[in-house]
Amino acid sequence: MTRFSDETEDWRQRAVRGEKPFGLYDHGMVVISLVRDREATISPDVTGRGYYCLRAADPMRTRTLKYEVHPASQRVTLDDEAGVENNRLRGTLRLREAHFEEVAPDIDRSCRFSVEDDGIEHFETRCAKNILISSFMARTGAVLSPAQPKTRIPKVDALVVTAMKDEGDAVVSVGKRFGQWHLETASSGLPYRWVTFENKGLKTTIALARATDTGGTSAAMIATGVLTDLMREKKPVLLAMAGICGGHPTKTDLGDVVVADRICKFDEGKREVIERTPSGETEETVFHDLTTFTIDAPLKHAVEDFAGTWTYAGPVPRPKSIRHQTNWLLWKLYDHETDGAPYPRDLPDVDLHCPNWDETVTRAERLELVTATARVRLIDAGRREAERAKVLYRFFRQDPDAPKARMGAMGTSSWLQKDPGLFAKLQPMLRTILAVEMEAEAIARVAHDYRCGCLVAKAVVDFVNLDKDDRFRTYSADTAADFLLSFLTTPEAARAMERASV
Repeated sequence: MTRFSDETEDWRQRAVRGEKPFGLYDHGMVVISLVRDREATISPDVTGRGYYCLRAADPMRTRTLKYEVHPASQRVTLDDEAGVENNRLRGTLRLREAHFEEVAPDIDRSCRFSVEDDGIEHFETRCAKNILISSFMARTGAVLSPAQPKTRIPKVDALVVTAMKDEGDAVVSVGKRFGQWHLETASSGLPYRWVTFENKGLKTTIALARATDTGGTSAAMIATGVLTDLMREKKPVLLAMAGICGGHPTKTDLGDVVVADRICKFDEGKREVIERTPSGETEETVFHDLTTFTIDAPLKHAVEDFAGTWTYAGPVPRPKSIRHQTNWLLWKLYDHETDGAPYPRDLPDVDLHCPNWDETVTRAERLELVTATARVRLIDAGRREAERAKVLYRFFRQDPDAPKARMGAMGTSSWLQKDPGLFAKLQPMLRTILAVEMEAEAIARVAHDYRCGCLVAKAVVDFVNLDKDDRFRTYSADTAADFLLSFLTTPEAARAMERASV
C-alpha cells in the first residue's frame, strides 16, 4: 500500500499543476472523482473503514459519512452516520486536518457542498490557491430526522418514468393530491419516489423515476435500474411514461394527451445514398426496420373507457396558443378595416385573446399576412385568410377550453424533430400516428423484456413544425401527469393491470 506521505505529496504536486488526481484517500476520507449512489469502484489496495466528517459551527451543517471498503468486490460503501433535519444544505466548509498539516502545512482545502431535496449531495474541493482538486456527487438517500423513521416501500404496482425534470415535477405535483411521496434509493444508487393511492378500498403504489437526459438510452437505463430493484419485492405489473410530445397538426390540439396503442422507432434501418450522374447528383433511399410494440388489450379497453370521462382538473391555466392569437388578430383586423370596428389593440379583451401582441404581429409578418408600420394592417394573403375563416365559422374559432385524451400510434426518434412534413412522411408506415417523441420505444422495449405491461401517455406541446410554442410546456406536462395518475388510481386500471400481467 502506498505510504500516505507519498500520496499526499503527489496530490500536492498535481494540485499545483491544476490536475485532478483520482483514487486519493487519507485517514477517514475517500476522495474520488465520482461517487455514484453510495457505491463506486476503488483501487484494490484500499482497505479498512472510517468516518468522513464535514463540520461547521452551525449544527445543521454537520454531515458525517461512514465508509467501509469491501476488498473482495473492490467497492466502497458510503452511509449516513448522523443525518440532519434540513434537507437543503448549502455552504462552504474549510477543512484543515492534522495529518495534512504534518506533511504539507501549506495545504488548506475548501469543500463546497449542497444537498438537494432528492438527497443528491454535490461536493467540490479546492486547495488554498482555488485550484480544483476534485468534484463529485453522492446520492445518500433521504435525510430523515430520528423522529421520522424511514417508511418501508410496499410492493409497487406501476413504475412511471419521465425524461425531463419538468415532466417529473408535474407527476410529483399531481401525486400530492392522492398521497404523500417518499424518497427511495435503489440498490444501483438510482433515486426514485413512491406513493400509495387508495380508492374505494383498493390501494395502488406507484413509483416515479426520472432519467438523467432525454432520449431512449437514458430512459431505458433508469427504467432497468429501478425495475431490477423493485423486482426483489415483486415485479411491477406496469411500466408507464408521462411527459410531452409533438402532435399531429390536424388531429390533435396543444395540451391533448396522446395514449400510445402502438409504438415504434421510425428512424432505424438502412440509409443508402448512390450517385446517379457523373456530375455527382445523388439519390437517397431509406429502408426502415420497424419493431412495433402494442398495448395489452385489457389495458387498452380500460384506458379508452377512462379517456371518454377524463376531465383535466389541474391548477395550470391553459395558455393562448400563438395560432389562436394570430387568428384572432386577423379576424379583428378584418372587422376593423371592413366594418369600422375598433382597432384590435384597443379592444377590452385584447389581453385575453392576444396576450403576446408583439410576438403575434411578428409571426403574422413572417407569414406575410400583415404589415406593421404605424399600425398593423392586413395584406392580401391575410385578408383572404380572414375571409375564409368568416365563411367557415359563424364566430371566431377559439382554442379548445380543455384538453382531450386520444389514443393512436406514437413514433419514437433519436432526434428532436422540427419538420413540418414529418407526419405526412410517417403515415405510410403508421397510418394512425398522432405523436412523435424520443423515449417511448425504449420504455416499451424494457417493459417487453421484463414482461410488464406498458402505458405511455404524453401531451402535445408543439406540432413538430417551425412554429414552436414553448409556452405550453408546463401545461402539457401537467395534463399528461394528471391523466396518467388519475387513471392509475381507478379500480378499473388496477384490474386491467392484473389481467394484463397474467
